Order: sequence, then structure tokens, then C-alpha cells
Amino acid sequence: MEKKVSVIMSTYNTKKEFLTKAVDSILNQKYKNLEFIIICDGSMEDYNIVKEYSDERIKLIFHNENRGLPQSLNEAIDISTGEYIMRMDSDDISLKDRISIQVEFLEKHKNIDVCGMYAKAIGEKNLIMTLFLNEPKYIAIQLLYRTCLIHPTVAFRRKIFENTDLRYNVNYTCAQDFELWTRICNNNNNIAIIPKIGLKYRIHSEQASNEKKHIQEEFYKKTIKNNAKKINDDREKIENLLLVLGEKQKINDTEYIKIAEDIDLMIENCDTFNKKDLKKVFYNRYFQLMIKNKYMQKNLKKIMKNKNLRRKILKVYNIKNIIHITYYDILNIFCKY
Repeated sequence: MEKKVSVIMSTYNTKKEFLTKAVDSILNQKYKNLEFIIICDGSMEDYNIVKEYSDERIKLIFHNENRGLPQSLNEAIDISTGEYIMRMDSDDISLKDRISIQVEFLEKHKNIDVCGMYAKAIGEKNLIMTLFLNEPKYIAIQLLYRTCLIHPTVAFRRKIFENTDLRYNVNYTCAQDFELWTRICNNNNNIAIIPKIGLKYRIHSEQASNEKKHIQEEFYKKTIKNNAKKINDDREKIENLLLVLGEKQKINDTEYIKIAEDIDLMIENCDTFNKKDLKKVFYNRYFQLMIKNKYMQKNLKKIMKNKNLRRKILKVYNIKNIIHITYYDILNIFCKY
């Protein structure tokens, strides 16, 4: 018999068209043994839309006032009964086999406690949202400077929430997912990403991430600065390096070589992670930032004349990564049409 899955979602002033598509995408999953906990967080209009559904798998909860996403998700976790808990957002669309794929993955990989998936962005931007390094040991390092999980694609084992400290931080009105992932890793839980598309992620001007971009940036930076404590080195220097790698702090064109030197110094002085894994993650990220920067693109030949730097990048950015990037670049080109 299929193990029970609890899908948790909070909605607040979501367009009817978006909300109904989100709800339908869960109810029409190939995987049927699920409960769908929907928190209408202060919006009577949302409540009236959802209550029209007659599916007995829906557990509908209404808040008289908007309490915020972290508190709503914590409430949904506390009342859920499934062996697996999966996130959903009220303006996205889960593909029909999303839950089946994630359950199968978690059943097969008993050492993984949380897993995400890739997503295809829809709406104002059309592209494939991916992560290059999917293994738990690499994700734990990447979480030092950026969130590498697409929040509405995430699936949890119920057991990790037996630790009552592992809930969304209600003091984080934005970027609460990034902050939670870092604490989950700190609790020795493994996170992985399934390299398959499981969700259509809607990008539109009314998203909270656009309306509260400045606040989101501040909470994001706060998490990065807290993460710097895991590195045994100059705290200020490490914070700056992680902010640069997370694209939360700009640097001058001429500082890219200096950043590589800082990476080497950090790796040398870090006892928290395997040094080989650190090199792979940080130089992978360094190369990504290089090819995105116009100055670096123009001067790539000159920069790659640095024998030491060239050797490190080419060692990390092997043919497998290049093929992976090229594949999704081609897909993203087709997504535009």
C-alpha cells in the first residue's frame, strides 16, 4: 500500500486562476494516498475558492488574519499525519508524477531526509531552474552561501520534525526556507536534489519575493553571516567571501583573482568540511560567477593564463559539468519560444 503523504500549502490573496491550478495539480497526482493541508492565511476569497472542492483529502484551515508563511507552514506540519511531508505553493503547478518520484527516491535512499527537484519557470520568465551539484555533501557546502533548494519542490521525512526545534523560524518573514535548510544540515540530516523537473514555478510581478525584495535580501545575508561561523578563519573575510559567492555583495572586476586567493585560504583553514569537496563546490561556483560577468567573459583568456587558477577550475569543471550546463542551456533556449 502507498505510504501516506501530507502536502502542505499556505495561500494569501492568490489569483483564482493560479490557486485552482495549484490545487488541481496536487489532487490529480498519480500518487493518490495523500492529504492536502491548505491554510487560508487571512484571505476569505481564497477560502471560498478552496471550499468549493469536494475532495475529502483536503484539510482546509482559515485564519481570520494573516499570520505569515512560517507560522502557517509550522501549523500544517504539526497537524499533518503522513510519513512524508511535501511543500507546495499556491501559484505553482506540480507535475503529475512529482509525488511518485519523490516517494520512490526517499524509499530507495534511506540516508536522505529531505529532497528537492528541478523546476521549470513559467509566467514572466521561462527557463529550467537547476542545481549542478546534487549530492548531500555538496549541498551542505553550497548552503553556506545560497539556498540550493526550490522551496515548493521539497519533500521531508516526518522523522526530522520529531525535533521540535526544526520548524520554520517565525522571525524570518522572508528567506525562511534558506534558514531552515541550514539548520537541517547542522542537525546532521542529509539533503539531496533529484535531477528531474517536478514543478512549474510561476514567476510574476505580484510574488512576495518581488514585493519584499529588500527585506528578503537582509534575511538572506543574515543567514549567510551565521553560516560563516562554521569556518575556522577570519570571520569578516569569510562573511565577505560567502556574500560574494551568494551574489549578495558586488565586487570590482579586478577583484576576481583576489577572490580565488580567499577561497584557497578559507579551504586551508576550514576543518568543518572535506577539503576536496570544498574545492569542488567553491571553484564550481567561482566559474559560474566568472562566465556571468561581462568583464570576465572579455578577459577569460587572460585570466586563464594563471596556471594555478586554470588547473583548479578545469579540474572541478570537468566534462560532465560542461555537458550538464550545455544540455540545460539548450533547453532554456527552447523555453523562450
